Amino acid sequence: MALDFVPTGYKKKANGLYQKYEKIMLTLLALWSLLMAVYMGVTFFLNYTNQNAKAPQLYSLAYQDIERLKKDPQTEWLYATRDDIDDLFAAHEEFVEERQSFERYKQLLANPYNNFLQYRYLPSLNIWKNHYTQTIDTTLVGEKFLNENPFTDLALIESRVRAFEEVGDVAKELGVTAVNQVKDVTFSPIKEFDNGYFAIPISLTFESVDRRSLLLLMEKLSMTSHHKNISLINEFFFHLREAIKEEYSQELEAMNTSLDDIALTGSNDLKLGYLFDKRTQNDGDNFVNTRVEQRVQNGQSRDTIPTMDTLINTALRNATWCEEQSKEECEYLFREKFRTLPYLIYPITNTRRSKASVIKEFLQETLPPVINIQSFTFDEVGVRGILNPQSKFEGVLTIEVYGRGISTGEIDEIAHALGTECFVDNRMLSMEEWLKKIDQTIVEIGKIDALDTERADQLFELKEIVERIEQEYITKSPFNKVIKLFELYRMLNETSLCEK
Repeated sequence: MALDFVPTGYKKKANGLYQKYEKIMLTLLALWSLLMAVYMGVTFFLNYTNQNAKAPQLYSLAYQDIERLKKDPQTEWLYATRDDIDDLFAAHEEFVEERQSFERYKQLLANPYNNFLQYRYLPSLNIWKNHYTQTIDTTLVGEKFLNENPFTDLALIESRVRAFEEVGDVAKELGVTAVNQVKDVTFSPIKEFDNGYFAIPISLTFESVDRRSLLLLMEKLSMTSHHKNISLINEFFFHLREAIKEEYSQELEAMNTSLDDIALTGSNDLKLGYLFDKRTQNDGDNFVNTRVEQRVQNGQSRDTIPTMDTLINTALRNATWCEEQSKEECEYLFREKFRTLPYLIYPITNTRRSKASVIKEFLQETLPPVINIQSFTFDEVGVRGILNPQSKFEGVLTIEVYGRGISTGEIDEIAHALGTECFVDNRMLSMEEWLKKIDQTIVEIGKIDALDTERADQLFELKEIVERIEQEYITKSPFNKVIKLFELYRMLNETSLCEK
């Protein structure tokens, strides 16, 4: 029998370690953990205190490596006036707010162009779409198309010849006889560009009865061929529209129907654009006049209600930053600033004329689309003498009149509108749908006992025409594609193939 020499109190545990040694190890481990906790706590406290003491240095830009940013032209202005990181965050917020404010200001300045003037400067080939209501006029065909389309030869000849011949009207108002005569006009085919615009080349020969008439003609040509003049026109109409919005904002908000009795909703800028449009000016500036009468009926004194002439005077003052000066001084400043637009400044400062009628005439008859002068040559003809103190001038002018073309999306809009007029399910009108409809009708005719051979021959002939058009359609310009769509629609109606 083996002897056990382990003293009492030192009994071995099941794992071979003695209970006493276990207590000692646990005690040492607890002491070590306590010491580490104290150490870490003290270290954290010292670091925290030290970092807080250095916080101003951490935030200060003087202790940061920003030399490259200080030398960068795009950022040097920022670091020249900022001391710490908080200032940079504040500067960023100021920059964002300033940029947003500038974007809003640009949008405000662009409102006259976006909501009206662009349709004057760059008339659209899409004459079927109302740009203010976004509706498509599917009835614009036949004689109505010829009357409404400003790009047919007869309409162009009439408008362009009148524009150049009436160039002396301003001089006549000033008591000076001046006129230009157009002898010959040549129009080249419309050129549609890939960038969404088009040009109409026009060449004409003219005769100016005197030097003043020639100068006025040159002023007329520069009105929309020079970016500075376009900018001045935009600026004046910006101030005029702002004056109207400020005085009649509530009336504009309440106006949901245009003068042509079509639904017109949207921003006040859109409504003003429509009111400035030629189609709504048949009875003068009736929007303001009507509101003036309404206010008078409501008990307001007529003398306190701003008329259109009053609003134009306000725009004239604002456009020239004229505040304390007299009416005569303001008009002088206006003529100085807008002196390259004689067809606007002289009539509008003429006390014998209504300013509202001047604006109407300027928009309807005077303001031409954007043009590019290709060539302009003239010669003095005749010999000046005692009996003939004035010389005449003859010349040749070649220009391009610009406008906006028809986009693919607008072609689809018109095709959908025509399809809605023709098909029960309102599907898009297209060559494929048309051929399908013809084939279906031919099959239905074939099922009838008494075959209508005349009707069948008519449909077969129509199918050949459509197939020929389909082959040519892809090569057509956007404008001519729309013309073909209307031809398809007309033939569907005439052959009783429309379902409606």
